[in-house]
Amino acid sequence: MQIARALCLLFVATLVSSQAAAEPLPRVAGTDAQPLKAQVTRVAQALELLGSPLTADQRKALDAALAEADGAAAYRQIQDVLDPLCLVGVNINPESRVKVAVGPAPKELVQHGWRVFLVKVHNEAGVTAAPAVSSPNALPLHKKSTAAKKPEVTIPPQEVENRWLDVALNTEQPLVKNLSGLPLEYRVIGAVTSNTQHVFKLFGLQGHLRKAFVVVH
Repeated sequence: MQIARALCLLFVATLVSSQAAAEPLPRVAGTDAQPLKAQVTRVAQALELLGSPLTADQRKALDAALAEADGAAAYRQIQDVLDPLCLVGVNINPESRVKVAVGPAPKELVQHGWRVFLVKVHNEAGVTAAPAVSSPNALPLHKKSTAAKKPEVTIPPQEVENRWLDVALNTEQPLVKNLSGLPLEYRVIGAVTSNTQHVFKLFGLQGHLRKAFVVVH
């Protein structure tokens, strides 16, 4: 499948509340763990910089995984630590077709405060383009003035209450904008809401060809 023909994704998470549980994400097997260790080290650093550090137990378990000499064991141990923090898992198969599975992280947002999640990416195609994220509920509430005497109304009043979300992938250092091309990596995503009654109901990530997007009801 050529890049230009990539399908837009939408994953529907059948959540009835913010406490809804998900199945564990599919495991990714590997033996060359050094590149993965370097990538998740940067992820752990980013979580700390964003004010959402790993717990002491998670940090201890990750340090043990990073010190593990056996590559296959390190792959397993890293996923043991980071998978529970994932909002979704994304699989890009060798033909660059993409599917998404809901992750086990609690689907809760904080009013006027950023919540940080991880996205697990199983990249069988070695894709290295930059993912992005957007949402119909994260559309802007304001448009730049045109200085017209009678400006056109481009944001209907009934739409304002639906635009309560802000969401973004973190690509600041020590992270990078593009996917690494590794078989397994983790991305950092943040979301904030102005309404505490909203939880993630639908989540889609279109990683490498079109815009990624989130749909939140």
